[in-house]
Amino acid sequence: MQLNRPQAETLHKVITEWETGGLISAEKASELKASYSVRSFDWKMMARYCFIIAILLGVAGVVATFADRALIRFFQSLVDRIYNAPNFILAVICAVISAVFFYFGEKNKQAQPTRIFTNEGFILLGATFTAFTAANIAAMAGTGDIYYTCVFIVATLLYLGLSLKFKNALLWLFTLISFTVWLGVLTGVLTHWGPYFLGMNFPVRYILIGAILMAMFWQTRKFSWWKGFYPISRFYALLLLFVALWTSSVFGNTGSFELWSKTPQWHFWPWALLSTLAALGATYQGSKKNLLQLRSFGIAFLFLNIYTRCFEYFWDSTPKAIFFIVLAISFWLIGRRAENIWHLDPRKKK
Repeated sequence: MQLNRPQAETLHKVITEWETGGLISAEKASELKASYSVRSFDWKMMARYCFIIAILLGVAGVVATFADRALIRFFQSLVDRIYNAPNFILAVICAVISAVFFYFGEKNKQAQPTRIFTNEGFILLGATFTAFTAANIAAMAGTGDIYYTCVFIVATLLYLGLSLKFKNALLWLFTLISFTVWLGVLTGVLTHWGPYFLGMNFPVRYILIGAILMAMFWQTRKFSWWKGFYPISRFYALLLLFVALWTSSVFGNTGSFELWSKTPQWHFWPWALLSTLAALGATYQGSKKNLLQLRSFGIAFLFLNIYTRCFEYFWDSTPKAIFFIVLAISFWLIGRRAENIWHLDPRKKK
């Protein structure tokens, strides 16, 4: 087992304390100390940063390219030709480029499965051109509402097929995003982009959508074919649900910004209470059933709700210096508590 230097020093100190206190024998202490080594360099972190730098340099290269006037004229004529091409041709071109990226991504994954960032980078590029393919297919159906309705359902179907073929969780995430956006667009089109659908504004609609997705994913969690997709599906459903709950705690079920700005703050209390109770319930259930992700969401959005209410109710009435000092102290106390939990002695944990 390889550890970084601070981890190795901490573990060495704990083992020495156990040996000194008579909790383990000298032979066992020597065995434990020999079971790990100091990792001199975090190559995984270096790989992540190198890919980020490569992307930034690529962007800089594009910017530098377009700074050249001769190249600008060349690319402008090329873009004009591409832009004026039929949508069917553009869809085929984007689909072919997407297929090339998926091919190299899968081939590289089989040959070098440990190169996670490189492999997922190919998949991400393929997913991007899949979105362009969906956009051009939808453009053939028309413009306006019909385009927006088609583009997201076409993207959903394309990503669904690709995620099932390649058994890729990232593509499945794109499927979920496209599908939930399509549901929002569909409800908007059905109401001619009015503020309410069945009496619900957009944040409240997504509370319902997030809850339904969460229930569906929970019921299918034990299916063998679903296990590779379940963790990211659960994460997405929780994120969608809690973001919608928090947004509703701010805006309530108001249909416009003008109406919201004129509505007294106490009208939003039921929504704030619902969001807070959901966060408390997630924290309790996550702690009780040892569901780390659920508990983390509950704690994070509980604090987010608390600080949101602080800004809502105390921003105007409290001197700004005192307001920020109180927030700083509260974050410091939370950080101290988190640090104590993180560095909790193994004997105390036991």
